[in-house]
Amino acid sequence: MGSSSCVTVTWDTGTCATNVFPTAFLNGFDPTWGAANAANYLGDAGSSTSGTFSFPVAAGSSFVLVFMNTSTLSDCTYSYTMTYDGAVGGAECTLPVPEGSVVGDIPFNAQVYYAPGSASPGVLLNPGTYIVIGQDVSETYYQIVLACQYVWVLKSNVQPSYQPPQNGAALPTRIVDAPSGDTSAAGGANDLGSS
Repeated sequence: MGSSSCVTVTWDTGTCATNVFPTAFLNGFDPTWGAANAANYLGDAGSSTSGTFSFPVAAGSSFVLVFMNTSTLSDCTYSYTMTYDGAVGGAECTLPVPEGSVVGDIPFNAQVYYAPGSASPGVLLNPGTYIVIGQDVSETYYQIVLACQYVWVLKSNVQPSYQPPQNGAALPTRIVDAPSGDTSAAGGANDLGSS
């Protein structure tokens, strides 16, 4: 990215209306809203309506783009694009999130599974909040949304999120049927905003 780059994010709230709010953080995001978020804050949209905002990123640094749910709306789609000094990136995620899904908290790195019992070698979740869809038939794994795909994590790694607006909402108990050999859905965008 050179000595410093200007990153511009343009987003459309889609079916989320005014219920999605993008914010950028340097090097990471603390889902407990600790002091690191204030120190690492790069910029935000200023509004939860469709629009554009920009922020600088120094060479060698990384950033996280977080799209926050400003309501309890759980089934919506939005899209965004990013430009780095004019080079376009990003895509649209249209992965459906079923009604009754909730945001759960994964407080430490957790192994990702592409199907219940089948680990994705070397793929660990960063601590944070994730959309939890339901559990497998053995009630050992939760299906979550990661990078516009359905993946699985051990239930013991997931807890309710006590951040507003979830405020400790119970994790779903419904059984999610995993298609044989493939639990991912179409798409490839970074639905949860990490970049």
